[in-house]
Amino acid sequence: MKITMTGPHLLAAVAYDEYYNDVPLMMADFGKLLHQNFKRLAQAGCKHIQIDEPYFTPSSDQEVRAAVEVINMAIEGLPEDVHLLVHICQGNYAVGPDYDGQIGHRYFDVGRYKADLVCKIACDALLIEHDMTPHYEGLLGNKQLGVGAVDVQSPNVETGEQVADRVKAHSWLQPEQTIITSSCGFNHLPRHIALGKLRAMREAQEILRGN
Repeated sequence: MKITMTGPHLLAAVAYDEYYNDVPLMMADFGKLLHQNFKRLAQAGCKHIQIDEPYFTPSSDQEVRAAVEVINMAIEGLPEDVHLLVHICQGNYAVGPDYDGQIGHRYFDVGRYKADLVCKIACDALLIEHDMTPHYEGLLGNKQLGVGAVDVQSPNVETGEQVADRVKAHSWLQPEQTIITSSCGFNHLPRHIALGKLRAMREAQEILRGN
């Protein structure tokens, strides 16, 4: 079982604050709540927990440092067999007229990309957009990196070869550290396109394994 949950930073960014008037303090309380949720998930047998944080790029370094501390507090003490992932993106809901018609537009792609701070999160894997991969060279340590080699902002279905080439472009990334994934979620794409992109990821895996 895999559970995805919104991280404390995004929760604080979208919440209507009638009490704190202090983003780090509000994040800290969200972190305490998430910690209890994560413990209960682990007790129930969940082995994969993913935290989503798409709003790091436009935020200040100080705010992101506080968010990293809260995330580390939220995941502290979880069993070692729970695989902890953090998804960092820059906003991907921009496909078709229901959004703004700008395919490829990232709403939050403004500001410094903070891979140096992201890598201080004590997780097992980071999931990112494939073109952001170079930011992580030399910073990963023993973390895995989910290369979002399938673009959810594009309605075109990639081939397995295209996906494999996007992964192979980052030759510094070790195979055991590499996860093939999408740049974000599929929920705004038609089902047949989402399924095609999933097949492309599977085909890329076989290509990269030499099968």
